[in-house]
Amino acid sequence: PALSSGENFPLMKRTYFDVNTGFVLQYQLKERSALTFGTSLAHLTTPKVSYFKNKDIQLDTKLNIYLSYTYPIATQLDLITEYLFEKQGKYKENVVGAKVAFIFPGKERQTISAGMYLRTKDAPVFRVGYDYKQWQLGMSYDLNTSAFKAATNRRGAIEFGLIYIFKKDKPFIPKK
Repeated sequence: PALSSGENFPLMKRTYFDVNTGFVLQYQLKERSALTFGTSLAHLTTPKVSYFKNKDIQLDTKLNIYLSYTYPIATQLDLITEYLFEKQGKYKENVVGAKVAFIFPGKERQTISAGMYLRTKDAPVFRVGYDYKQWQLGMSYDLNTSAFKAATNRRGAIEFGLIYIFKKDKPFIPKK
């Protein structure tokens, strides 16, 4: 373990300035029905990231586009369909799917959800989640089915997420 790896890097750490931007628009159709659109651009400064002082190695700008439609299918059940498109340099990714959310009765906004998604040409993704007020806790697992399966033996990755949404709830007022 004490032997050198044989790799010599002129730089042992790298710091760079980066700029990202994005926005989300949501149109509330009814009390539990909404259409959401979001987009973002990352790495607008295309920072240089090489440890070898190679100025040609940089982070390409990344584009994200997100669409979602929420529709109540029963008194305490919502269907949420989602689409995500990502492009960075020559690489693209499409993720499409849906989940069902069970809304607990009561004053506090509280749901549990489960769904299935497809990362096209790569993997099915299974998701579960729990929402309480502005907190969202989620877990996803993907099963790799692309040519990369030789490296993964079809085992996927498990991911956890914790989100807090800063917002002020406003009562729904239907437009006439």
